[in-house]
Amino acid sequence: MKQIQVLLIDDEQDQILLAQTHLSTIDPTLNIETATSADAALKLLKIRSFDCIVSDYIMPKTNGLDLYEKLRREGVTTPFILYTGQGSEEIAEKAFAMAVDDYVRKEQSLAHYNILARRIRHSVDRSRITNALKISEDRYRQLFDSMSECYQLLDLIYDESGKAVDYTYIDVNPAFERLTGKTMKEFVGKKAKELFRVVEDYWIEAYDKAVKTGERIRFENYGAELDKWYDIEAWRTGEGKCAVIFTDITERKKAEIDARQLAASIQYEKDRLSALVNSIQDEVWFADTEKRFTLANPSALKEFGLASTEQGIDVEKFASSLEVYRSDGSIRPVEEAPPLRALKGEVIRNEVEIIRLPKSGELRYREVSAAPMRNTNNEVIGSVSVVRDITDRKKSEKELQESNEELIATENELRAANARVQEYAGQLERTVEERTRDINEAREKVIPVLHQKSHRSEPRPSSHDQR
Repeated sequence: MKQIQVLLIDDEQDQILLAQTHLSTIDPTLNIETATSADAALKLLKIRSFDCIVSDYIMPKTNGLDLYEKLRREGVTTPFILYTGQGSEEIAEKAFAMAVDDYVRKEQSLAHYNILARRIRHSVDRSRITNALKISEDRYRQLFDSMSECYQLLDLIYDESGKAVDYTYIDVNPAFERLTGKTMKEFVGKKAKELFRVVEDYWIEAYDKAVKTGERIRFENYGAELDKWYDIEAWRTGEGKCAVIFTDITERKKAEIDARQLAASIQYEKDRLSALVNSIQDEVWFADTEKRFTLANPSALKEFGLASTEQGIDVEKFASSLEVYRSDGSIRPVEEAPPLRALKGEVIRNEVEIIRLPKSGELRYREVSAAPMRNTNNEVIGSVSVVRDITDRKKSEKELQESNEELIATENELRAANARVQEYAGQLERTVEERTRDINEAREKVIPVLHQKSHRSEPRPSSHDQR
């Protein structure tokens, strides 16, 4: 057990010896130091500390109560027991009026030392408890004053029917003062409805619940008076009383509201995008940075007999399960799949692939465009690929090409035939020209002969005609 340091003050040496001997015997934890005058006691108190002072009343130059008063003025709070053989009701009353810790009368019987020992022990224990409480209270007050959370101690007010209708402030901390802009003096003893224009019923109901159930309750709510949101914890501290700690969470609530609005906006845009993507007849594939298809439109799912992409589809495994050729007919390796290349930052435009569809086994021509998706920091966060089936177009192109080739062949034939006709016509024209020239030459030869014959065959005129 902890030793108790006692200063015994008495101007009678034999009384000191008796008390020192018996007290040490009764309670070995009592370590008795003595002084034969008030002056000697004061000198000792300046160099040592004691747990208890036991002082005689009658002493040279002063008395025990004057010494007590002097010690208290100097700030000495050590428990003080007035121990005197000159006891009277008047001295006892004066001692207690001055708040002396205890009063013990000296007796002839040695039994009174038992009383004195118990009183010393009691005074010291009470002092230690009081000091411990004060230290605890000081620490609590320091915590109370320095805490960032707002604190209030309330006394609920009930109407005749037992319904809580208001509350009175018993105590508040500096954080609450800062929040409201009011001082503790303005709060203590005042009703909430006297101080604030708006006191919502749900505050009173919540505090009443804590008081009546004895449960520690926690909730969040809005206070219109200061236009703030609070995180509140309340618990009962006594009959009709409760303590409340709360934190201003307005910024967090605003952030939550902003987050919800943003999420709603994102969902709206996502729904719009989904509706747009789903309405596209071409295949649309979205892949994440982990090389998984996370979204595909109905056209894409239907083409490959897939139910959904909710669980994610491994791009590499999916690509390796397909028979895919380059546009020149050579086998295309998995790493050349446009979604994988786009994840590396490459942009692919209108690249032709030939793929055997797993459902029908048919070879189909497809035109693929793919691009990386980037965030605001220009980091790749995924890829999007759009695939269009161009098999019919390829067939049409082939048919058109064949038709063009036929037309060209026919045209060539016609040109050849025309050349032959032209050649024949030329030959005919030359023949006609030659024949015409021959005829003309023959005619030129024949005409003079005909003229000569014509002259010889004309009749001579008669003499009668001459007349």
